[in-house]
Amino acid sequence: MDTKKRGEMSIMKRKFYKLIPILVFVCSLFTLFSIVRISYAFPQECYNWSFETFYKITNLAISEDGEYIVVGDSSVGGINNGQIYLFKMYSAQLLGYAYITSGVNSLVMSNNGTYIVGGSNNGIVYLFSSYNFVYDASPLWTYNAGSNITALDISGNSNYIVAGSNNDKVYLFNIFISTPTWQYTTLGDINSVAISYNGLYLVAGSSDKSIYLFNRTSSTPIWVYGTGGSVWSVDISQDGKFIAVGSDDCKVYLFDRNSSTPLWTYSTGSPVVSIAISNDSQYIVAGTLNGNVFLFNRLSSTPLWFYTTGGRVDSVAISSDGQHIAAGSWDNSSYLFNRSSSTPLWSYNTSGYIRSVAISSNGQYLIIGGDSRKIYLFDFIDSDDDGLSNGYEVFQSDTKPNNPDTDGDGYSDGEEIAAGTDPLDRNSNPGPATTTYSTNNNIPGFGPLAILFGTVIALSLYKLLRKREFKMIK
Repeated sequence: MDTKKRGEMSIMKRKFYKLIPILVFVCSLFTLFSIVRISYAFPQECYNWSFETFYKITNLAISEDGEYIVVGDSSVGGINNGQIYLFKMYSAQLLGYAYITSGVNSLVMSNNGTYIVGGSNNGIVYLFSSYNFVYDASPLWTYNAGSNITALDISGNSNYIVAGSNNDKVYLFNIFISTPTWQYTTLGDINSVAISYNGLYLVAGSSDKSIYLFNRTSSTPIWVYGTGGSVWSVDISQDGKFIAVGSDDCKVYLFDRNSSTPLWTYSTGSPVVSIAISNDSQYIVAGTLNGNVFLFNRLSSTPLWFYTTGGRVDSVAISSDGQHIAAGSWDNSSYLFNRSSSTPLWSYNTSGYIRSVAISSNGQYLIIGGDSRKIYLFDFIDSDDDGLSNGYEVFQSDTKPNNPDTDGDGYSDGEEIAAGTDPLDRNSNPGPATTTYSTNNNIPGFGPLAILFGTVIALSLYKLLRKREFKMIK
């Protein structure tokens, strides 16, 4: 072999040898992830805890990270009464509650859980601090609008509140001042309001069949659009660019804020009573009076899919990225979907109409409530892939969320729950074990050791090959 070819081969070998440590390191990472099992499979058991309220639940909300939950209830018939309840999710702890004369008709919470805004049937807007709520639940301020507060929203930056009432008015508040910055009178009851993240744009839907878009700097609408029926539900994207609307004329509308002409409309065949848009404005979910749930991509009026429940869908919610969709129905059930399929990932039946659902920004936590007078919290994280969500294992089964086989009998905790055996007693199991579950994911520091071990092997092999190559060239 001549010198030139030998040199070319030597260069190729050196390039190949340099790839070896990278390949070995990558292999060690794959080994690590095969040992430390992190699962995103949807758990079969998700229910964490519930709490029974005094009256029927009208509204609920969850902070962006899922840490705080706020719930409102109201009595029906006679003298209305109600409460606002604040919970800390991770500890299932009731932090405090406030008595609301005449009952809670509308309720929102700031993204970070710092503020709670409630609206009563006798026309009072209440602003609470979550911190003060724990001690005496006294409001920071109240405002008497004189008529039922039918709708509320709070800006993502927590600086502005928009309210709607049965006296046909829309109100804008600076959160630090109880007197409205301005108010605007429409020709009908306000059924729904929404405000952008920075509070610059707000939208209202009225029983006068119209949609009103405002800039917070003026009470004069930017534009008004008339639909063919009462406007039951509105929502606005975080950046304030897109507005989604559901109307009694059986249509879903999508607008760009720069024009009162809809980008598109879609006829559902039934009044649209609930609507939500994802934070990234890419996906829109709508619920109808005849029990359908529709999912749209913003770019098209043709639904991605629809699903039929057994009753009116009063409440829908969507995660920030549009990945998960929740719906509450008058068939007494709540439903969770992945945006890729109309087949529910999960559903849960209660003993009464579902009036309100809320989902955390990351889609990992869901709360539901309604006529059963109970709130239910669910989480959908299953770290050990045993079919039980982490919250279920902490609050319900008392098993370990990072060990798929808590009692070490060869059956996963989920299998034992499904079979009715005790996942905490190795002598209680469905039968002869056929599977052995690794608990290596519970060894402290095992992951870093695996990476270190793989790296050492890679470097040693690299040095050995370089030494051999040097001898060959020599």
